[in-house]
Amino acid sequence: MKKFWLGLLLVSLLLSGCGQTEKHTGAAPAVKNPAAAGTYLTVVSSLGLERTRVLAQAFADQTGIIVQLEELPAEPLSLRLQFLSTQPADIWLGGTAEEYYQADKQRYLQSYQAAGTATLPAELKDRSNRWTPVAVDYLALLTNRDKARRLHIPVLNNLAELTQPVLYKDIVMARPENGGAGFSFITTVWQWWGKEQALEYAGRIRTQEVAYVLSDAEAALAVYQGQKTVAVLPLSYARALHREHRELAALPLQDCNGAKIIGAALLKSAPHPAAAGQFVDFLLSPAGQKLVTDGGLIAPGAPLLAGGEAIPLVHKDLAWTGTYKTEIINTWLNAR
Repeated sequence: MKKFWLGLLLVSLLLSGCGQTEKHTGAAPAVKNPAAAGTYLTVVSSLGLERTRVLAQAFADQTGIIVQLEELPAEPLSLRLQFLSTQPADIWLGGTAEEYYQADKQRYLQSYQAAGTATLPAELKDRSNRWTPVAVDYLALLTNRDKARRLHIPVLNNLAELTQPVLYKDIVMARPENGGAGFSFITTVWQWWGKEQALEYAGRIRTQEVAYVLSDAEAALAVYQGQKTVAVLPLSYARALHREHRELAALPLQDCNGAKIIGAALLKSAPHPAAAGQFVDFLLSPAGQKLVTDGGLIAPGAPLLAGGEAIPLVHKDLAWTGTYKTEIINTWLNAR
C-alpha cells in the first residue's frame, strides 16, 4: 500500500466539523468545533490516486490539516471492506452507493450531514447520511473507430447495437462482481426494462460471448489495442480516453442510463472525525466541486444530454442492488 504525505500551508479559514451521532435531522453536524491546523487526516481512496492528490492538496492548503493518502486495493468488495476494517483511517473516498450500502450493513460507517447537501437531488442522497455524494458517473460505449469502419457499423451508442451479429466475441466489459461499469450496466438495463425484458436481452448478450475482464482499465486497453471493437465503461473514463486517442469514440448509452454515485464516507473508527467532516464539506464546496469536475467527473444533479436532449435515467434501488448483487449477476449471466 502506497502512502503519500502532503506538506501543508496553514490558513485561517476552517470548515464545519464532523457529526458522530447515528443520524442527523438538522442542517448542522453534531460536532461544531473545527480541527486544528496540524491535525492528521487519513483518506483511503478508490477514486484514483491523481484525482485524490489534487483534492487533498487543495484541502490541505486551505485548512493546514495534514493529509495521508492510501489507495484502496482493486480487489473484490469483501476484501476491500476487510482492509478498511483493519485501517486507522478517517474517510473512504470514491466508493459507490452500493459499496457504502454494504459497508454500512457491517457497521463500518458513521453518519455525517455535510454542508451543501441540501441542494442535492434526493435520489442521490442517503437518508441516514452514511455517505455523501461527491460526483456521479454514467455508462458509455467506447468504440474503436478503425474496427467499426472495417465492420461497416457506426460508432455505438445504444443497447440494440450491442446485439449485432457482427460484434460476436467483440464486446468487452469489467467483471460485474468487481463492480464498475459491468455491474452498473446490468442493473441499469434490469431496472429500466423490468426483469422479463431485461433477461431476454441478457440472453441475446450472452450469445455474443462478451469478454469479462478484471477491470474497466483492462476493458479499455482491449479496445485501444484493437482486440475488441467496443467496451462498456464509465463515461468519465471513456471521455478521457477519447481526448487522448482520437481513434477512440466515446458516447453515453442513450436508450437509458443510470448515475453511479461516487461518494465520501466517514469510517466508524475515524481517529479524527472533525477533520474528516471538514474534508467532506470541502468536497461539496464550490472549490471542491470545481476540482471534481476538472478531474473529469460529473457534478451531482447535472443533466446527462445527447444531442441537446436529456437521456432517460434510472434511479438505482440500493436495497436491491446492494443486497442481491450475487443473485443479480448469476441470473443475468445465465439468462437464455
